[in-house]
Amino acid sequence: MNLKDIIIPKEKTFFELLSKQSNTVLKGAIQLDEMITKFDQLERRRDEIKEIEREGDLNAANLFRQLNLIFITPFDREDIHELTSSYDSILDFIYAVANRLHLYKIEASTPVMKELAKIIVDSVTELNRILGTLNKIQVEIIERGGIAVSELENRADVLLNEGVAALFDEGDPFRVMKLKEIYENMELVTDKCKDVADVFRVIAIKYS
Repeated sequence: MNLKDIIIPKEKTFFELLSKQSNTVLKGAIQLDEMITKFDQLERRRDEIKEIEREGDLNAANLFRQLNLIFITPFDREDIHELTSSYDSILDFIYAVANRLHLYKIEASTPVMKELAKIIVDSVTELNRILGTLNKIQVEIIERGGIAVSELENRADVLLNEGVAALFDEGDPFRVMKLKEIYENMELVTDKCKDVADVFRVIAIKYS
């Protein structure tokens, strides 16, 4: 039986809520990219991302509430729970990066930061595209999207390692520690994106 054959109208709520959360996460990723690219008014930009993170928390709470209220779900409850948690974690780490950029008084963005920010936007954009096909379970599109997100995560991992190695050639140990932590948190965002893509692939296998 295909997923579309077992959905009843009220269960479409999950797709609407997941779509809303995915769009919220994309908004946060774009804001972080803008913060790093322009690198001005860091406190204001940090606060704006905090508001987006709060919006994501509300979306997640609503998804969990619906999960408890609705008896028949469009796919396994544990998969919905995992998607909700992983999407929420993406926003948590995006805010963690923005907060550190402000609190650590980072004076300028670095090429590694800029490239990682772009990878984050590309990863979340890909998740958005996959989610748009989830209610029809288009396996080939979901699989291709999952591979794309994995490749982006691999690129982020390489950037992290190379970026941290380059930092240790610098003379200021405090700057090294600050930037290393920021790079690591940015790479963690791509890890969480891969977690979401992996759940999409699991769902596709179960219901194709």
